[in-house]
Amino acid sequence: MHKLLRFVSIIGFILISSVAIFAQEVPKYELFTGYSAVRMNEFTTYNGLAMALTRNFNKSFGMVGEIAGYSNSKDDIFTFNDFFIRSKSSSKLFTYMAGPRFSIRSNSRFTPYGQALFGGYRISENFSSQVNSSTFKSKNVFNSFAATAGAGVDITVNKRISVKAAQIDYLFLRKTNNDNLRVSSGLAFKF
Repeated sequence: MHKLLRFVSIIGFILISSVAIFAQEVPKYELFTGYSAVRMNEFTTYNGLAMALTRNFNKSFGMVGEIAGYSNSKDDIFTFNDFFIRSKSSSKLFTYMAGPRFSIRSNSRFTPYGQALFGGYRISENFSSQVNSSTFKSKNVFNSFAATAGAGVDITVNKRISVKAAQIDYLFLRKTNNDNLRVSSGLAFKF
């Protein structure tokens, strides 16, 4: 009985020590950079880069400022009898938003969070159509309100770096009439 009690005490000490080792210090700032994709509809996906700076006020609440840039291009060629048709399009999307983040920090390497960001976006679209030797071009640029609501999880690698395994958001862009899904992943640097 004495050996069993001693064994359980040693295992308990090891478990408590390992939890203390992984206890998270709350970083004052986190800088995220990584890949991000926005699915605008079943035919259009924008790929790009997102960067966010988070100021943590305590272990549960922080404020996020985020910018992201995305692009998409298509080049389609059709031939029909004597007709040659080429359709080219390129689009760039830029978002800039800020808002609150609520994190669940425990004595674990995993930090799930939810956030709601509000701001704006700018989209520029270039279209070009060529039918045989005639070419038609157009360009559209507009700015409007943007908002996102979503959740993600960060995995702590060490005291200064974590991996954003996944962040999934609903992205609202006024004037687009699309239900937009945004997915991001990358690295967060803590300081």
